[in-house]
Amino acid sequence: MRTDALDRVDTVVDAVAAGADEAEHTAQLPAGTVTALRTAGLFRMVVPARYGGDELPMSTVLPVLAALARTDPAVGWVVGQVALSQLIIGCAGDGTTAEVYAGGPDVVAAGAVAIKGRAAQTADGWRVSGRWPFVSGCQHASWFYLNCAVQDGRSLARGPDGGMLSRMVVLPAADVTIESSWQALGLRGTGSHDVTVARAICPGHRGFTGAQADPAAEMIADRVAASSLIIAAVALGIAEGATAELIKLVVGGKRPALSRLPLSRSPHLHDQLGEADVRCRAARTVLLDTARTAEDRTDAATPRGRARARATAAHLIAEATAVVDTAYRLAGGTAVYDSCPLQRRLRDMRTAAQHFVAGRQSFATLGAALVGETPDDGGL
Repeated sequence: MRTDALDRVDTVVDAVAAGADEAEHTAQLPAGTVTALRTAGLFRMVVPARYGGDELPMSTVLPVLAALARTDPAVGWVVGQVALSQLIIGCAGDGTTAEVYAGGPDVVAAGAVAIKGRAAQTADGWRVSGRWPFVSGCQHASWFYLNCAVQDGRSLARGPDGGMLSRMVVLPAADVTIESSWQALGLRGTGSHDVTVARAICPGHRGFTGAQADPAAEMIADRVAASSLIIAAVALGIAEGATAELIKLVVGGKRPALSRLPLSRSPHLHDQLGEADVRCRAARTVLLDTARTAEDRTDAATPRGRARARATAAHLIAEATAVVDTAYRLAGGTAVYDSCPLQRRLRDMRTAAQHFVAGRQSFATLGAALVGETPDDGGL
């Protein structure tokens, strides 16, 4: 089923494809690609309607990310991370969002969920320092969310249960320094560099603790769980793109070494390609079903529902990885060259699959919830 958001992807496909090689070599999306995405409204998909955004449900956003990733995985990844950043920034409340969207809804935001910084309370708010890795799209961001351990004097503050207290802060780009660190296997165009902050002051209203007593706690837990579906959608797009590239190669007359017959006549290819197609279509169905269940919120806004979303994402990423591996293998020696799109697909997929949401720990969390044990969500 087509949506208005998917129709917007059609308007940027040429610009995305044209900028893919430059993004790969410069470790950031080209300015022309970013302009095309902004003009098409793809940076406002989840922004609240009261600020001029589309406020689209995740079941509508995910197919857009997959479609972008089919053309260039780095673009699908960055647009997905911008959406996630906007969702997390929204947990800070109206005062923060009013500042972030003061100039309009087409805001590129970036950030990091990992607790890598320190925040100490001051009379003016919070003094923030630290270094955060994997901040995708940081070169284009005007606002950042960054997670910090709360500092109490020379020690880290602890909650009533003895756990470390954390605070998510929201800072303008002027307070953040980008460190050139993104020399990576794949997804090079995402520009997922480290960022640093040195003793910046974040006003008290621009952030939240995420502790159980904080009204934002349930919201942030839901939105971090949604991040796993964003990664899964990009992985699906990479897999669908890989199968399309393989088909193009085969139909173009690819002949295996020492074979008298073209690859298109191979029963082994028929078997493997047919299975890959089914795996992609099954993954898409499960992805959208999980997103719609989360929107229904009858079970999703619970530890078990969040665990199920994260475990589902881990499974779908594994399925997508298997499809890309199959496509790369079937392409034979042609695929090892930089000039072959399947080589880049393999590198991008293997890099995406290293994200923490792809780990098997999500299955154990869900299993614990299913037998009545308290799942370990690992905080944020």
